[in-house]
Amino acid sequence: MINNWDEIKWIFEPDGSLIDIYAQNVKIEDWIILINYLNANHIVKYGPLGENKETSKIDLDYLIHFLNDKSGELELKIVSIIIDDIIINLHFFSIDEIEFDIDPKEIYSFDNYNKILDFMNKVSELLNKPLILTGENQSEFPLINVDFSKNLIKVLTKKEAEQLWKQLNPQSFKILPKINFENLSSFKMKEFQKEIIWIMLLLLISYFFYNPNLVFNLSDEKTVIDIN
Repeated sequence: MINNWDEIKWIFEPDGSLIDIYAQNVKIEDWIILINYLNANHIVKYGPLGENKETSKIDLDYLIHFLNDKSGELELKIVSIIIDDIIINLHFFSIDEIEFDIDPKEIYSFDNYNKILDFMNKVSELLNKPLILTGENQSEFPLINVDFSKNLIKVLTKKEAEQLWKQLNPQSFKILPKINFENLSSFKMKEFQKEIIWIMLLLLISYFFYNPNLVFNLSDEKTVIDIN
């Protein structure tokens, strides 16, 4: 495990997006274990999204009902777990995946980083499942892997992450050779997404230019594209 904060902090450099933590392939029994643990061991805020107030207990019965509900009519709740000056939000998006998120600005020191690792390790122990820490909505690209059963804590260095990203996305490097990984904090991909948008626009323009079956009708109010 890396114990040098200088090699870790790149993951938590703020860029406007969040850091996600996932436990995958879970069942309702895992949710029950987790919520009972949080109720017994942590200060939590629980309630509707944007309105959660401090309570001493998460409503387990409601959340089990919510996770099993198919109507989509139940009110969405959120849990905020308070660990000193860190807030870890717990979401209920899917019954088979537990998702937390944190603001990377709160992980500004090695001590706070260790608090996150301790939390992940404890949840991994409780559920007997690995946990991963990723950029926002990037569960396919773990930056930190924690598996209590294997005594495993694996943290990618920036160089390792760059090499792995290149292996997984070789076309990205061929198409976008000027991507500057110095600015791709934790691969939350803010700048990368801008590059992708530009490529899509260029491809769209090229398609319109080379397709002889496209006819453009221009008016003062809008442009209408008729495809013969």
